[in-house]
Amino acid sequence: MDIQITRKLPKENNDSKTIVSILLYGFIFVVLLIGCLNISNTISTNLILRVKEFAVLKAIGMTREAVKKMILLEGLLYGFVSALYGSALGTVIYFVVFKAMGGVSEIAWAIPWKDIIVASVGAIMITFVWSLLSMRKISFGIIAEDLKADN
Repeated sequence: MDIQITRKLPKENNDSKTIVSILLYGFIFVVLLIGCLNISNTISTNLILRVKEFAVLKAIGMTREAVKKMILLEGLLYGFVSALYGSALGTVIYFVVFKAMGGVSEIAWAIPWKDIIVASVGAIMITFVWSLLSMRKISFGIIAEDLKADN
């Protein structure tokens, strides 16, 4: 009877690992989706509320292409800053969790450079893409109408 139990344990262990992996990756996907939607909302709202500012910039001589370039560079700046803060905060949290788990595994702690690079590139790409998409919501119409526009 003991032999049959030990033969079933590896299969049950693999099933448990599969279930935990599905739940973990599902949770990561939901957090990623919420983060992307938060970025899109922030960038879209920021651009929509700054219509008067863009109209003033156009009124003093900035071209439509220059305004678009400024918006894209601003999106990249958001990406770089969020990648910097997120990487630093994530590494600190990772270290704290690693120390709290103290003796559970015999793996040495190391800074997760690969994960930091992937997350940073992802944040920069997401903010850049959402800046491009949000730019379509801005009317590059008549300057006088944009200055009168009420947000």
